[in-house]
Amino acid sequence: MASELKKVGFYGAEGSYSHLAALEYFDEKRCSFTAVTSLEELFSKTEEGEFDEAIVPLENSISGSIHEVYSFLWKHKLFIIGEQPRSEEHCLCVAPGTKLSDIKVVLSHSHILKQCGLCLEKLGQDNHTKIRRIEMESTSLSAKTIADSKDPEQAAICSEIAAEIHGLEILQRNIADMDRVVTRYVVLGREPYRPSADGTKTKTSIAIVLHNQPQALYKALSCFALRDINVAKVEAQPASVARLMPGFDWTRAFKWQFIFYIDFEAISQKQLDNAMSNLEEFCISVRLWGSYQQNLPVAIEGSPKNWACFV
Repeated sequence: MASELKKVGFYGAEGSYSHLAALEYFDEKRCSFTAVTSLEELFSKTEEGEFDEAIVPLENSISGSIHEVYSFLWKHKLFIIGEQPRSEEHCLCVAPGTKLSDIKVVLSHSHILKQCGLCLEKLGQDNHTKIRRIEMESTSLSAKTIADSKDPEQAAICSEIAAEIHGLEILQRNIADMDRVVTRYVVLGREPYRPSADGTKTKTSIAIVLHNQPQALYKALSCFALRDINVAKVEAQPASVARLMPGFDWTRAFKWQFIFYIDFEAISQKQLDNAMSNLEEFCISVRLWGSYQQNLPVAIEGSPKNWACFV
């Protein structure tokens, strides 16, 4: 009897970057994939059990972290159980027959528009107009919108696959401000992954809110340094999002309190537990997002482009 397929939800629509990341991470023969255009809906359906796992973008090498995803992590009881970094090529796509000089409006996800800012500025200069940028739920939805409207003054920034699915022409490839764009996707599940002691490279993601006292961050990071644990990421975000934290006593936070998101490499569950226990001494709150096998990122090569030679 054939085993039941794992149900995987991904953000966006068919041909979106999240869809492509899902196809790279999961075994297509053992999974069924469902597109969800709302992050809120994707998180809720995964938490409720409609999906076994979900995949969402978390951070990008140009535009940084997607803080909306962190907000939903606070609200929902899900864990990060995997990661999938992937190199992406943004394409400027139009309805058949549209010329570069016709474009006045560009549609895409807000982060993609930021990643292609120099290109859009140069395009506006060449077309003697200010390019209007319309934020969409996903790149694939942008492609579908252009395909449906066939508006000769509009273009979408999306993947080559999305352009092919919706019958669009690609006018320009690799239009991001940097030669290489890498996005890190994370896989979400309802049960946490526990690091093993077999030497498998494991990464753990947490969020902490520190006490308002001298050297608080230094003391917190010393919990990792004293155990020779490599810290791969430290990022701060205003703690207003902490209102979403279950059980968080907002009255204990002070004005301009910050949340620190930390990724570190723990070798074993014991090492992780000891570090987390020590960390609680210096924090108002500690939230474990999850541990997962480390997937080394794609090497980021290249430098900012000179869009003066954009043609």
